[in-house]
Amino acid sequence: MSRLLLSLCLAAASTQAATHWAFQPLSDPTPPAVPAATTDTDRFFFAKAAADGLQLPPPASPRALLRRASYDLTGLPPSPAETEAFLSDPSPDAFAKLVDRLLASPAYGEKWGRLWLDVVRYADTAGETADYPMPHAWRYRNWVINAFNNDLPADEFIRWQIAGDLLAPSGPPDQATDKIIATGFLGIARRFGFNIDQDIHLTYEDAIDTTGKAFLGLSLGCARCHDHKHDPISQRDYYGLYGILQSTRLPFTGCEKTQRPRDMVPILSPARQQERLQWQAESQAATEALKAADAALDALTPAFAASTVTPIASGSLTPGASASWPPDAATGTIPVSRGEMLQLSILPRTNFGADGTGLEWSLRETSGQLRQWSLASAFANPAQPDPAWFILDTAREPRLCLHFDAAFENTKGLSAWRGPDLWPSLLVNTLDAPNAYQTLAFPPRSIAVHPGPNGGIAIAFQSQSDGPLAIQLRISEFDPGGDGIDWSLVRRPSLATTLESQRPLIKTRLLAAAALAATAAREPLPDLALAVAEAPPVNARLHKKGEPKDLGDPVPRKLPDVFGGDLIPDAAGSGRLQLADWLTRGPASHLTARVLANRIWLGHFSGGLVSTPNDFGTKGSPPSNPALLDWLASRLIADHWSLKSMHRRLMLSATYQRASSGPEGGDHRTAFFPRRRLTAEELRDSLLALAGNLDRSPAAAHPFPPENTWAFTQHGPFKAVYDHLQRSVYLMVQRTQRHPFLALFDAGDPNASTASRSQSTVPTQALYFLNDPFVHSQAKIMAARLVSSAPDDAARMNLASSLLYSRPASPAELSLAASFLDASRNPSLQEPDRSIDAWSAWIRVLFSSNELLYVD
Repeated sequence: MSRLLLSLCLAAASTQAATHWAFQPLSDPTPPAVPAATTDTDRFFFAKAAADGLQLPPPASPRALLRRASYDLTGLPPSPAETEAFLSDPSPDAFAKLVDRLLASPAYGEKWGRLWLDVVRYADTAGETADYPMPHAWRYRNWVINAFNNDLPADEFIRWQIAGDLLAPSGPPDQATDKIIATGFLGIARRFGFNIDQDIHLTYEDAIDTTGKAFLGLSLGCARCHDHKHDPISQRDYYGLYGILQSTRLPFTGCEKTQRPRDMVPILSPARQQERLQWQAESQAATEALKAADAALDALTPAFAASTVTPIASGSLTPGASASWPPDAATGTIPVSRGEMLQLSILPRTNFGADGTGLEWSLRETSGQLRQWSLASAFANPAQPDPAWFILDTAREPRLCLHFDAAFENTKGLSAWRGPDLWPSLLVNTLDAPNAYQTLAFPPRSIAVHPGPNGGIAIAFQSQSDGPLAIQLRISEFDPGGDGIDWSLVRRPSLATTLESQRPLIKTRLLAAAALAATAAREPLPDLALAVAEAPPVNARLHKKGEPKDLGDPVPRKLPDVFGGDLIPDAAGSGRLQLADWLTRGPASHLTARVLANRIWLGHFSGGLVSTPNDFGTKGSPPSNPALLDWLASRLIADHWSLKSMHRRLMLSATYQRASSGPEGGDHRTAFFPRRRLTAEELRDSLLALAGNLDRSPAAAHPFPPENTWAFTQHGPFKAVYDHLQRSVYLMVQRTQRHPFLALFDAGDPNASTASRSQSTVPTQALYFLNDPFVHSQAKIMAARLVSSAPDDAARMNLASSLLYSRPASPAELSLAASFLDASRNPSLQEPDRSIDAWSAWIRVLFSSNELLYVD
């Protein structure tokens, strides 16, 4: 009976949850009539404030409004020049122009991109027991920043993150790479345990839960073990989404058990695409040059075929045997004329593939200059052989082998000359040690030949003079597994005209081949993205009580029942494209729009209209102004999901431009603008900017150790801090080892979705301004800036106040600064070091002031 009662209660709760306000269609209400309001945003807000009996604060001062807008949109303080330009602009649209300028700044994407990275738990490490690096995650981070700067419509912003790789083939080609990178939203999901493959169910849970919180404001992960206790999300709904992820290939980030990453997605960035186009043009030109050289040489080939030969010696070798020639000195002396050729041919029998024949061949003049030649010296530099020697493919008719491989078949120390095909080849072991290729064993500094499938290979020496040549020849079969070879030594008549014609052509051909090889070596390889791809579609089996080893029935891939429960068609692949469309164009799109509108409001008013931005469910806070929330969500859709339009709508309202009239953390949902403390990133960026030391260029990859050195373990995990002078959004974010500064000043937790940051006030924050080397260094740089820019302490204090607070210094501040500086000047130092030293100490005091640390 108790079980039946429980089932009835759960069914009643589910029915009640399905009628919850967040799951209803947008109402798009008409703005109320409020005489004092000039914008629709104000009409909704003022009406609610009046209904609640709250009085509105007065308008903010222009300086306060400037500083507020600058930090809200860019996360940076306004410069003195920007302050002066705004304050001196008498036009009625001066603030609108300011908002447009800030929205057009690259700093806008860096500020709002960081807020989104909090929501999607961005990190540069995987989070499993050894916290392995994710070297390619930065591409997703930079894509987010660029998406905000480009005002990518929010619906597309969402669709690309879920299914960008599936959208890429049918969209504009110049968007394809970005769409693939965008799926890094799924790729950066946290990994767990010693073996991340074994604990992949926890990674799927992380991805499902983050998807729910980020786009729907729902905690879907609660349904992993049982039906959601409070919201209409069943366990079958959860495993319907689980199957979508199980049908998706996530990148393998490396872990303690399997240390090397894999399954990254190759991409071509715009810059790399341009490099590749240029390379393809160079490669095509080099290929055509080589074809032309080959054609010129081929035209002379019949001269070899037409020439007659005079046999000198021949023989046979069984596997593993060797032979020397001549049998005596008299036999080995051969009269030749200049230009005649001595040709040694190696001919295969049946099994050409098991043949490998070592050659030692030397010649010397017995009269005249007494010069000497040898095969070994001719190929001492394999890439530039002695031009007196030729390598011929004798399969049909003698044809020069003119293809050179510095590392034959990727074998270190083994060079080769060959024809257009792999065989026949002349192979040179350039090592002072034995070398091996397949079944062939090469002695140190040795030369061998390998015949081709259709015939043999020949080495030819062209006589450089008239007179007798003494020959020493040794032939050895390297491979004992073959069936032996036949060899012959012949003399070709003088072909001086043909050979002289060939020499420049051979040189041209070698240069063309070298140019093509050099071009091939410069091929721009694809970049890699921490992105996802399709895998074979599969329906997940329900995990009883969330246990992956206790499996229930398969659950079809599907969308949650509260939004229609559509099944993923069998032919639709993973179902990520259907999920993306459902979030932005289907039944869930109204909730998605509410969640996004609330996040934009939160970013400007330090609190959401729904104060639980990641929980729009029945246990979350209801909206303080439901009509305003629905109206803003409707406007977001009507404005083609433009986030910049939403910023303008809010910031150009009188509601936004009111003075701060309450303490931080008060009832900020209506009636006043609360002051807020700078975020960790805003604080660090401000210190760098005030010192004139901020590098405004975007950052790329972090200097992680090479992947082939990774051997991190639970007891020796990856730990690093990579500081730089660029904006803090580009700092390396580690999951298990927090960045000291970001952790101290309450940056988002990269292990879970952070909707809004908590705020602590602890003694170590004050001590940071007194003792930290970063604060000391920036204070000293700013002090030098002041000392060099202003003639006296009063002017320097006014400049400092303009930089830090966007206002001139007060008489009391000037007096206090003068007293401090006079007492702090070190008489042992010379100017300007004496003033810089004193000003460094004073600036550290200014850095820790509430007026800098808080935005009104």
